[in-house]
Amino acid sequence: MSKRQGFLSLGLLTVFLLVMLYVVSIPTRLSSSAKTASEETIVISLVQGWNNLSLPLNLNLTASDLCALVPEMTDIYTFNSVWTGYYGCKKTAHVDYSLVPYKGYIVYLTAPQSFTLTGTRYPFSVYEWVLGPNYVGFDTSKQRLEAKKICAQKFTSPLEIISISRKPAEAAGNWSYWETYDCSSPTVPSFEIKQADAYFVTVQNPTKPEKTNSSPARLPNRI
Repeated sequence: MSKRQGFLSLGLLTVFLLVMLYVVSIPTRLSSSAKTASEETIVISLVQGWNNLSLPLNLNLTASDLCALVPEMTDIYTFNSVWTGYYGCKKTAHVDYSLVPYKGYIVYLTAPQSFTLTGTRYPFSVYEWVLGPNYVGFDTSKQRLEAKKICAQKFTSPLEIISISRKPAEAAGNWSYWETYDCSSPTVPSFEIKQADAYFVTVQNPTKPEKTNSSPARLPNRI
């Protein structure tokens, strides 16, 4: 083989290897792009006093993470038949715990504050529905949703929604005040269901476990 032929073969081999490296890298680059494309950013604004909060993104946050993210936050509670899961942001004696997407939390702020979250949209959540009030959030990213629309849902299971309650921003200083939409009284004024907010949804005939699609298309339904 001549020296010229040797250089030509080496050049062709180099080009071939470069092409193969590019082809092999395509799935990785596509996967990275898809992951970035599926993420979204939301801004949550909280007022001074008590706020209802639910997280529509899959963030793997703990109560202490949320406290660090929102310096004005002092208290976090969740609800499991009774108020529980207390975490004091300014205290060290409480056990930290993970925050579950679309589960409701009530948090107290000493001053208004907005914060930004970036993550992937959590498509649904599985709730252990109990008879009476359940504290949950809903996905409102696809369309506008009102309390009366939730009440109007039909289910394949015996589960039935009785009422939906919220704490309006103007009642942030009053722990005991909640505004309720009674599903059996269609003349009662409805209210908008908002992203990252949490609501007391009172049910009867719960079947456990219930899969809840957090979008308005399919609400609590049997697995």
